[in-house]
Amino acid sequence: MLPRINLRSAFVFVVLLVLTACKTTQPLLATSVISPLQPVWQQRVMSSSSAHLLQPTTYNDKLLLANNTGTLVLVDKDNGDSIWRRSIKQTIDADPVLDDKYYYLISKTTGLSAYAINSGCLMWQLDLPGEVISIPVLAEHVLYIVTLAGHVLAVDATSGRLLWQHFYDSGQVAIRTNTPVLLIDQSVLATFADGHLLALDQQRGEPLWSTDILSERGYGWALHMTNLRLSKDTSGPLLYIAHYRQGITTVRSPGGEVVWQYPLPIQSAISVGRKTLAAVDNTQQLWLFDKATGRVLWRKRFASNRQLSQPLIIEPYLMLADSTGVLSLFQLDDGALVDQHRFSQAATLTKLVKVAGQAVLFTERGNLLAYQLLPVAVNQSTAS
Repeated sequence: MLPRINLRSAFVFVVLLVLTACKTTQPLLATSVISPLQPVWQQRVMSSSSAHLLQPTTYNDKLLLANNTGTLVLVDKDNGDSIWRRSIKQTIDADPVLDDKYYYLISKTTGLSAYAINSGCLMWQLDLPGEVISIPVLAEHVLYIVTLAGHVLAVDATSGRLLWQHFYDSGQVAIRTNTPVLLIDQSVLATFADGHLLALDQQRGEPLWSTDILSERGYGWALHMTNLRLSKDTSGPLLYIAHYRQGITTVRSPGGEVVWQYPLPIQSAISVGRKTLAAVDNTQQLWLFDKATGRVLWRKRFASNRQLSQPLIIEPYLMLADSTGVLSLFQLDDGALVDQHRFSQAATLTKLVKVAGQAVLFTERGNLLAYQLLPVAVNQSTAS
C-alpha cells in the first residue's frame, strides 16, 4: 500500500526549493546582463561609396575622418557631431594628420599640403621627391615623411619649409617602403624594402646606425610591410616590425639587436599594449604574444569568410571587428569572449581607433560608432 502524501506539505516544500534556487542564482544573472561594451553614440558621417577609408586621426577633442577621394569630416569625439564637412578636388594617398591649427594631406598631384582647421584655407604646399602612402609623423611642429622611393624628410609644419632630407639607396628599383617613420631618443627610424632598418639624427638627418633585421629580400617588401610599432619596457625601447611573410621581428634601439622573431604571415597592423602584442594573420587567426619574450599567450581562429580588422588593445581588453558587422571584446589575459555587439547588418570593412579611452569604429558605409568599456565581471558562459 502506497504511503499517503500530504499535498499541502509537498506544495510548500516545492515552493521553498524554487525560492532557494532563485536566491542562489540571482547574482550570476545580474552580472551576466551587465555588458562591458557600451555604445556611447552613433553617427552617419559619410555616404556609402566605393571610396577607400583612411585611418581616423585625433587631436585633443577632435577626430578627423577622410577617404581617398577627398572627402573630409571633422567630428567632436564626445558626441560624434560633425563640426564641418569638406571636399577637395584631389585624391588623398596617405592617412591625414591633425594638430591644433592645421590638418595635413598628401597627394600624388599636389604633394604635401597644410589646411587651416577653422577656415579650410590652403596655408602651404610642398612638392615631394616621390610618392608617399604612409602616414606622416608629427612631433614638435615638425612632419617626418618617408617616400616609396626611399627619401626621408623633415618638414616645418608651420611654414612648409624643408628642414632636411636623406635618401637611402638600396640599389633596387622596386618600391622600398610604405611604413611610417618612428621617433625615439632623438632618432628617426625607417624601414626599407631590402629589410634594412636605418636610424637618422632627428635634428640634422644624418645617419646614426643601421642594421639588416629581416632574412627575406626582394620586390614586394614595401607593399606588405604593414606597420612599425614602438613600446618601452624595463630593459629599453623595443621596435616591433610586422611583415606579411616573415612575421614579427622585435629589435632593440639603439643598435638594432634582434630580441625575438615569430614566423607569422601578418595581415594587418599590430597593436601593442603594456605587456602584450596582438596580431592578425592571413588565415584569419588572432594572436596574442608576450611582447618581451615572443611567447604565444593564446590564439583564436575565425571563419575564413570573415575579414578581420586591426586588433585594438585597450587594457584589460582586446577588441576586433569583422566584415560581418560584429565587434568582439576579449579578455586580454586569457582570450575569453566577454561581449559582442552587432554594429551593421551588412558586410562592411572597419577601422578601429582609440580616442580618449574610448574605442571608435569607422565603417566603409560611413557610420561612426563610439564604445565605452566598463571593467565589470561578466558570466563568460553567457557571453560566448
